[in-house]
Amino acid sequence: MSKKTLEELVFHDDFMFAAVMMDAENCRCFLERVLEIAIEKVEINTEHSFFFNPECKSIRMDVFAKDVNRTHYDIEMQLVKKDSLEKRSRYYHSQMDVEMLEKGKGYSELPDAYVIFVCNFDPLGEKKCRYTIRKYCEETGKTFADGVCTVFLNTKGENRDEVPKELAALLDFVKADLAGIEADYEDPFVEQLQNSVRRIKKNRKMGERYMMFEQYMQEYVQEHADEIREEARAEGLEQGIEQGIEQGIEQGREETVARLNKLNSCLLSANRLSDLQRALQDPEYQKQLLKEFGI
Repeated sequence: MSKKTLEELVFHDDFMFAAVMMDAENCRCFLERVLEIAIEKVEINTEHSFFFNPECKSIRMDVFAKDVNRTHYDIEMQLVKKDSLEKRSRYYHSQMDVEMLEKGKGYSELPDAYVIFVCNFDPLGEKKCRYTIRKYCEETGKTFADGVCTVFLNTKGENRDEVPKELAALLDFVKADLAGIEADYEDPFVEQLQNSVRRIKKNRKMGERYMMFEQYMQEYVQEHADEIREEARAEGLEQGIEQGIEQGIEQGREETVARLNKLNSCLLSANRLSDLQRALQDPEYQKQLLKEFGI
């Protein structure tokens, strides 16, 4: 299977996003730009990150941070749309609450918490660049001050004139391909991120960590093969693969069928089920994946 090398990674790839955001200053500036609040300093919680903890048994690739006011942040990249993203945010908040409430402390001491999803798709379908979710009382319309906030960023948002140009530039960089990440965005923070990406690609230790990451992903897929196949059946992916093959045969394009078979096998082996499901419905995205895997 053809895989990306470290040099071929872009900012929105899981490993690269985690590597860049493990820099506290990058993370602080990112949070300030997304939330439009002043943050003096942040501390990255490396214990929760797979990027620095290859022995953990979790496939999540979140970035956890807290600031000097004890506000906690959970940031996750989402390249393809998954079911129940709203419920997923609820689960993430509940996990944070359990970890943040120290034994013997009162509920009033729970710090504020943000869960931020960086999406390369429109998560709520309203074409907004940013969706900020807080609780409120239906009868009064007043905010329910429980300190919980969920933010969905959408790189496909169309209301660029309604958000700061700095946020728009960041979203453009997030969705950029290999050529696009080297473009001039005329934005100092994006340039800061570009420099971080370049340094990571030249760092030998980062190369070793990326190899560990790839090995872990392969082992995870092998260990959870039965679960992956069951999930594929549940989502109808196997049926979709068969339909794609039949259509190719009917059109007399044997070469295309062979390429699609190889792509489907690569995506299943890499546990990229969401990518596979999207490729079956989006021909342009399918072409992009074929190019990515060199098929």
